[in-house]
Amino acid sequence: MRMITYITKAFCRILVLAILTTCMILPAVPIYADNKNKEIIGNMISAGEEAYHSSNYIDAIKLFLESKEKADAANLPEYSCLATYNIGVCYFFISENGEALKNYYDAYTICQNNELGWETESMIMNGIAGVYFEEENYIKSREIIIQCYKEAINKKDSNFVCAYALDLALIANKEKKFTESAEFLKLAREYDNNKSQSRILAVEAEAMFMQKKYDQVIAISNELLSSPTAEKADKGIILIYLINIYRERNSLEMAFQCISEAEKTVTMKNKPYLFESIAQLYESAGNYKRALNFKDSVIIYNDSLTTTHNRQLAENSRIKMEVMKLTAEMDKQLTKMRQRHYVTLLLLCILALLVTIAIIIIRNQRIKNHNERKVMRLEIEKKQHEKQLAEEQAKAIEMEAHYRQEIMKRSLEQKQTELSVTTMFISSRNKLIEDLLKYLSDIKETQGIPALNNLVQHLKQLLKTSNERDNFLINFESANSDFIKTLKNQHPNLSSSDIRFLAYIRMNLSMKDIASLTNTNPESCKRRKIRISKKLGIESSADLYDYILKM
Repeated sequence: MRMITYITKAFCRILVLAILTTCMILPAVPIYADNKNKEIIGNMISAGEEAYHSSNYIDAIKLFLESKEKADAANLPEYSCLATYNIGVCYFFISENGEALKNYYDAYTICQNNELGWETESMIMNGIAGVYFEEENYIKSREIIIQCYKEAINKKDSNFVCAYALDLALIANKEKKFTESAEFLKLAREYDNNKSQSRILAVEAEAMFMQKKYDQVIAISNELLSSPTAEKADKGIILIYLINIYRERNSLEMAFQCISEAEKTVTMKNKPYLFESIAQLYESAGNYKRALNFKDSVIIYNDSLTTTHNRQLAENSRIKMEVMKLTAEMDKQLTKMRQRHYVTLLLLCILALLVTIAIIIIRNQRIKNHNERKVMRLEIEKKQHEKQLAEEQAKAIEMEAHYRQEIMKRSLEQKQTELSVTTMFISSRNKLIEDLLKYLSDIKETQGIPALNNLVQHLKQLLKTSNERDNFLINFESANSDFIKTLKNQHPNLSSSDIRFLAYIRMNLSMKDIASLTNTNPESCKRRKIRISKKLGIESSADLYDYILKM
């Protein structure tokens, strides 16, 4: 029987130890897994961005889709939002605006539901506005950009304010709202940190050219073309503007000088516009053969763009097929993950069953030890009773100490009262002596009694004696030892007379009473109060009483 009991106890201990170890390890596993998932997903998104910058959009979309799936499984909304947004960017650059817009809105929903911050939300909103701008839906694009612009104003982010002001100016140009464009360009300049100056000039040049304000365009072109930070595309469109301006002004030589530089800098998208401008220039110069050649170039280039666009459509279709295959594979992987999840749940159920069995065994063991606990409880109650007696004795000692403290406090208050009475008596006596001296001096001057001289000198000597002052400081220090000690430690530059003067102020005596005690006039006391306040570092002498009262 004893052997069975021993085996049961050993089994219970091993099981409890296993459960405790599991409880300690399990909380650390999700943290480690979470950090590992973040690293893996972050690397996948970085690889997707590299593929996107290399124009390998198929691989980029695959990587972003896989990273989104892993982020969703690991409950990492910030990575899921970033991956979804990048998918939208890839679709936007392959001219699949519908898919781009769908992914942008999905990313926006994730951002809103998980409160990922204003900068992430602004980035997504800017992408949505870009799609609408590309589709020439300027009203919707303006509505989104204005919302972001107002939020940037509230956040006081000058970089975002400048960027959104430029976007609004560009939309206003497209709608031929040039007054509104000028206002937004002015705001962009106010918030620019010398990072967007070239872009501002390019947008302004577009507005001026559309209004046929050619002098302003020429002035802007001189600044923009000489800027080392200006983008190549902005320089190219400026050169096209100059070709057309010089042609209309019949400055053909100036126009021809811009052609060679324009051919180097104009982007593929603006090539037809350049060829058309050159053709018009040669036509104005009477060289119809060259003009016809450039018009043919426009046709050939447009045909080339159409062919390229058709190839792009075929490539887009291939990308969609690849994405569909990838989605199907991801669904299979998701099914496998669910199966693994069910297995994990089954193991957890088995573990819960083992825990239940262990609890039952431990409960039976506790019932067997119930009688022993009763004996232990009685012993604990005995110890508590002894502890209570000790606490009562401690309280009695504490009460005795409290009564002694009260007696000392009352003794201190009595000393304070005696000190105040003594001080007022000295003040009254000094005042009486001063009045008596004045009266005797008047009698001596009017009646000339020589016998009064000794009496007057004796009274003056009585006023000058410092015994009472010394006694006052000794009595005051005994009643306010902490104040005198603190005052000397914080302000060692104070003299003994300064300390006595501050003691009078602490007793709330008036300048008149202090003057009587120190045998001076009230004006001297006021000046001394100001001087001592400066020593203590107090700006106004009116605050001196509050300062020493708090000390």
